[in-house]
Amino acid sequence: MSLDSVLQAFANHHGMDPLEAEEGRYRIVIDDIFVVECFPVSGQVYFYGEIGLLPSKIDVRESVLKQMLKKNLGLMMSQRSSLCVSQEDKLAVSFRCPLQGVTQQSVEGAVAEMVNHLEYFSDMLAVLTSSQNSFASPALPTMIMP
Repeated sequence: MSLDSVLQAFANHHGMDPLEAEEGRYRIVIDDIFVVECFPVSGQVYFYGEIGLLPSKIDVRESVLKQMLKKNLGLMMSQRSSLCVSQEDKLAVSFRCPLQGVTQQSVEGAVAEMVNHLEYFSDMLAVLTSSQNSFASPALPTMIMP
C-alpha cells in the first residue's frame, strides 16, 4: 500500500478531509493545534512538527536549548523522536521510520507519538522561556517541606 493510500485511510478513519500533498509533504492537523508533516525521502517516512520559535537572546536561547536537550537525551533512549532546529530558528520534533511496510496502524502510532512530544516540548518551551524572562518565576513547582 502506498504512503498516500495509508494517509488517506488515516484521514478517513479520523473524519478528516482527504490529505493533499503540498510540495511532497502531507499536513496532518490534530485538534486545530498540532501540525504534523509527513513526507517520504530515500525509502524513509519522516514525521516533523514545529514546537515554537527559539528565544532571540543568546544566553536565554543557550539555557533553554541545554535544558530541552537534556530532556531529549533521556527520551531518545525509549522514543523514536528527536529535537531539531529548523532553518527559521524554530524548535521542532522529528523522527523517521522505513517507508516499506508502513500501515495505517504505524501512522496512527507515529502521529500519536508526535502529538505527545509536540505537546510536552511546547509546554516545556513555554515554561522555560517564561521563567527566563521573569525574575522570580521558578521553572517547576516548588515543594515546601514542613
